Amino acid sequence: MKTLITLLLLLSAAAFAQSPSSPASAAQPSTQPGPQIITFNRADTEHCKIAIVGGKPLLETTYDGTTVTIGMPENRHDGDFSVFVSVFRAAAGKVKVAPKSFSAVYSDPAHTRFPFYDMGGELDMAIRARATAAGESGANQQIDVGALNHASRPPSSAASTIGASATPDPTQMPAVLSPAIFLQPATLKQGAGVSGFVIFRKPKKANVEITPTGMLDEIDIPINGIIFRF
Repeated sequence: MKTLITLLLLLSAAAFAQSPSSPASAAQPSTQPGPQIITFNRADTEHCKIAIVGGKPLLETTYDGTTVTIGMPENRHDGDFSVFVSVFRAAAGKVKVAPKSFSAVYSDPAHTRFPFYDMGGELDMAIRARATAAGESGANQQIDVGALNHASRPPSSAASTIGASATPDPTQMPAVLSPAIFLQPATLKQGAGVSGFVIFRKPKKANVEITPTGMLDEIDIPINGIIFRF
C-alpha cells in the first residue's frame, strides 16, 4: 500500500476527473478472520471520495451508514503524528467512537504500529492542576484564575463538524493546543457527528527513528467492530 502522504500529495483536480482503473473494493469487507476491514479505494466512487476542506484534500469512506473522514497526517517531529478525524452517522442506529482504539502503522521496515495517545486528557489534567495551584494562592495574591485557562479555551465559533467550521483549514492543528480540539469518545445517533484531532505516538519500547520526512502508511479507525482503514 502506498503511504498516505504520497496518495494525498498526488491528488489534484485533474486526478479527480480520471476514470477508475481498478475494481471497487472499499465497500467489501475483508474475508480474513477478525474484524471487518473497509479499505479506502479511490476506484470505489460510490463509497469513497476526496473531500476538499480549507483547500486541503481529505479521504472519506462511507459504509453501513457511517462516514469516516481523515486529513493528512502531520509529523510533529517528536514521535507524534496528528491526524484530523471526523465521524458522521447518517443511518438509523448508534455507533460508538472510541479514539483509544485507533492506531496507525509507521513507514519503517518493521511497520511499527503507533497507538493512540490521549494528549487531550494530558492537557486537561495540566490545566486543572494549574487552576488548582492558582486557586490556592489566588485568595492572597488576587490572581485571576480564569486567565490561566484562557489560551486553552476553544474560540466561541469552534465547530464540532467539518462543514460548519469557520477555520480556513480545520485539519491543521493550531499552535495553541486545547483539550477541546482533540476527538472525544462519543456515541452517535442518526444525524450526529464528531470531529477533532487524534495523536498517534511512537511506542516507548520501539526502536524506530522518526525522521522529519517519515509518514504513516496506514490508519485504522474501528467503529462498531468495523475497521475503516486509510
